[in-house]
Amino acid sequence: MDSFVKNGFVLLKSIVSDDEIDRLNESISKCNSSPTAPGVRHLLRRSLVVRRLSKSPAILGIAARYLGAGAKPVKAIFFDKTAASN
Repeated sequence: MDSFVKNGFVLLKSIVSDDEIDRLNESISKCNSSPTAPGVRHLLRRSLVVRRLSKSPAILGIAARYLGAGAKPVKAIFFDKTAASN
């Protein structure tokens, strides 16, 4: 919790399995209509895989721990920007 309060983020390990990451990559790739775009927006609406993961007990539990019991997903954006695109 100290890292979250101090830095505004925390790094957690082993929250999502390798299989889930593969499913996320596949789903996000299908949602990406422009391969040159630096990201994909509206993933809660566009990706069932992202939507399900965002509402999973593991993710909601983490959100509740750091943000409070009422925390819920409202937006999902995938950014894949390179240093050159900045």
